[in-house]
Amino acid sequence: MRPGEMRPGRPEAPPARQDPPSDAEWEEVAKFAQENLPNRWKMYEEVVQAKRPNAIEAIKLRMANRYRALQRTRGDNPGVYRALLEQAKLEDDVWAAVRDLRANPGDTGMRESVREKIKALVRANLDERTRRIENMKAALEREEGRLIDDREHEEQLIDTQMEQMTTDRPMADRPMGDRPPRTGPRRPDAADAPRQTQDDPAPK
Repeated sequence: MRPGEMRPGRPEAPPARQDPPSDAEWEEVAKFAQENLPNRWKMYEEVVQAKRPNAIEAIKLRMANRYRALQRTRGDNPGVYRALLEQAKLEDDVWAAVRDLRANPGDTGMRESVREKIKALVRANLDERTRRIENMKAALEREEGRLIDDREHEEQLIDTQMEQMTTDRPMADRPMGDRPPRTGPRRPDAADAPRQTQDDPAPK
């Protein structure tokens, strides 16, 4: 990616599927696109009317993959889903504005309007990435606290592992690396640190 090029605010996920949507899935994708990506949907309808089968399938696959990526985050990370959905709507708005500007390159007012839309999209992208990094930092701090706590109880961890691995339980039933129950006071900054969720307000 070239310096200064906008990075798409997509959730971390496996590579997009390349299989076309089934009829049932396409009904869901079509409804989603009509409600949230009206400009992209309009382009799809234009391509359908022009009877361009290759372009139709390509657009359907792109819209389906965008829908799939968003749905992967919807259940587990509703805050991220809302942010990414808002970005998708902004991208759709920017795409239509850029399309109009290309048809009217000398319109300075239109160019300024496009710039403002792109500014909103870039800021939304940066905010989403900042939020994701802050969540990762919080998770890292929790894990560092757990590591410090475990190092301070190394002998107890060894005793627990020794007991687990020398019992008569089948090898497959022996958990590896379980944290033993603590008999003394815990560090207040270990695993008990406040947990930041994806629904917490995004950092400014």
